[in-house]
Amino acid sequence: MADIVLHPQILWAQRKDTLLITVTVDDFKVSNLTCTENKLHIEGKGGPEQKSYKAELDFYDLVEENEPKTRISSREIFIVVQKKTPGPYWPRMTKTKLPYLKTDFNKWKDEDESDEEDGPMGGMGGMPGGMGGMPGGMGGMPGGMGGMPGGMGGNLEEMMAQMGGGGAAFPGLDDLNQGSDDSDDEQLPDLEDDTVETKS
Repeated sequence: MADIVLHPQILWAQRKDTLLITVTVDDFKVSNLTCTENKLHIEGKGGPEQKSYKAELDFYDLVEENEPKTRISSREIFIVVQKKTPGPYWPRMTKTKLPYLKTDFNKWKDEDESDEEDGPMGGMGGMPGGMGGMPGGMGGMPGGMGGMPGGMGGNLEEMMAQMGGGGAAFPGLDDLNQGSDDSDDEQLPDLEDDTVETKS
């Protein structure tokens, strides 16, 4: 009994000059991969039971007739095919719709996107509002850097006044030391005398 030939799931995306094709089969061992100017042919065996897989893709337009660039992993084969004429995006990859051919949204890039937006997040931070993607400037808080009212750190005297002391609420070290003259030592009890009396 001949092997039943299955169709692998195929994902595709495109750029103005290339087609990005991903064939998803676990442990796929390719026996034939050819690319003509109007067709891609791939076949091999894969999956836990090493079943036969085969697919032929009749391209919507012409491509370069050469050996395509491939990258093989344990779960998929990634194929890059050069369009013969770079230009507007194709409305679809093949002349007819195939049930096992799907759009690869992870690799898709809109035609009007620039190369600078090719990163996973579309620019530094990937979010509106500049670096870090948060509104309100660096740090992402209203009121400037650090998010405090009045600019960096805010107005120190106003903050102290709100805390209940005004700008000079905290005494300096000189104020703490005035009039002390080691007076605290004179108020302490004589610990040595107490110790002697306890032992006698």
